[in-house]
Amino acid sequence: MPGVTNIGVFYPTTQKTQDVKHSPYHQSWFRIPLLWNFFAEYHDAPSIPETLFRIAFNFLEYQSLGVNKDAKIAQEAANKKFPVVIFSHGLSANIHIYSLNLKEWASNGFIVFSVDHDEQLRFLPSQLTDYPSLMRLRGGQLEDRKVIVKKVLDLISKPSTIHGLFENNQIALDYDNVFASGHSFGGATASEVAIEDSRITGGLLILDPWFECARFDILYQPINKPVLSIRSHVYDKEMTGELSRKHAKANCGNGMGLSGYFAGSAHNTCTDLPMLLPRELMLFGVIQRMDDIEENVKYQTSLTRNFLEAALEFNRNGRDEKDGVNLKDQVLKKWRKEIKEIGVNDVLFVDE
Repeated sequence: MPGVTNIGVFYPTTQKTQDVKHSPYHQSWFRIPLLWNFFAEYHDAPSIPETLFRIAFNFLEYQSLGVNKDAKIAQEAANKKFPVVIFSHGLSANIHIYSLNLKEWASNGFIVFSVDHDEQLRFLPSQLTDYPSLMRLRGGQLEDRKVIVKKVLDLISKPSTIHGLFENNQIALDYDNVFASGHSFGGATASEVAIEDSRITGGLLILDPWFECARFDILYQPINKPVLSIRSHVYDKEMTGELSRKHAKANCGNGMGLSGYFAGSAHNTCTDLPMLLPRELMLFGVIQRMDDIEENVKYQTSLTRNFLEAALEFNRNGRDEKDGVNLKDQVLKKWRKEIKEIGVNDVLFVDE
């Protein structure tokens, strides 16, 4: 798309084509060691040679995303309009690293635009006098991120862009159901865009958002739309979790939203990394138990999908509060039933 560095588009299809690899040699994967070593330097800890990361990531050359490249979009009816999710990745991540969630949403009728943020990850010591100085630098990057997301909104607001993208003049987006979503730094990006831009009409879905550099005068304004905020167990008692709970209090107390965490979840549980590099993440202490990985993937993909489906129905049926519709109860009831049907009986979602 013109004006945007890189973007991945996930959408429903029934056509089988060539799969897409995780592309380990794509430079975006090496944002991870850059950020890792920046944190090491910042905390006066030993850094890890980039060569080791290259060895660790080499196997990704053979790992497929499980998608169909350039396949024709599946259109159930001539007048069907596709709801939209605009997804913003976390600091040092990339557009493919969340494929488990994004595929799940696309398979259920959403068009997902995964937006790339190619940003500075390491700063010189002279730029960092203290932690607030780092937050000011990250805050500037947050503003840049929002500009990119809004450019995507500009582009998809033009029917001609969508017709050209899918080579089909019959494809239309449901502009009354455009959701903002993101993980970590992307969660802050999505949250602020949802407040600032009226084109986010559907709601907000954020995964362990990192709000420490956000603008709190914006952040704690209720968006008055459906909201799902999934925190991580690991960060829940830290500043990150506290800020997320404050955001949830502003948005999830009216029955239109829900917020919580899964027992045993880590900050990267919502990414593909725990499935791709489970032993390596265990070795570095990023995840605690191998048994938690697959279970948390099931919990996350199921809950986020159920939220999007319920929010879509809620929006399309109108938002008359006199009807007594409680989106939170509706989503949790359906999700818990689904989890039980696949043989998982004891799921702890610590919700507000």
